[in-house]
Amino acid sequence: WFHSAKRVPGGIAVFVRDITERKHRRAERDLESERARALVQALPVGAVLVEGETVMVNPMVEEITGYSAHEIATLDEWFRVAYPGRTDEIRSRYEALRAEGFPRRPIVAVTRADGTERDVQFGGAVIGDRVVW
Repeated sequence: WFHSAKRVPGGIAVFVRDITERKHRRAERDLESERARALVQALPVGAVLVEGETVMVNPMVEEITGYSAHEIATLDEWFRVAYPGRTDEIRSRYEALRAEGFPRRPIVAVTRADGTERDVQFGGAVIGDRVVW
């Protein structure tokens, strides 16, 4: 508010900021994210993103393992169902490879939901606090 000499309100101040560029940048980032998501979902190989203890998988991982994404939504669930009887051993190997930045791509037998085993080669990358297999 502005005041006259008699301290009587005489108007208001309005501030305007053009946010067009910011909105365009956000729309571009959203489009990039959607493209990346679509690419990963369509990959003809399994892809896993690990954030903390949360595991996100693409449809090919579900096909390879026979488990739905919600059945293997954490690292504990993944190691428990994919490596029954070897959970601690395989988890320890994983943690060691992760600490080294995944310098090797081991082949490991994964137990599917139907009880059969599949030999799967794992490669990984540490990206900040995330891991991609």
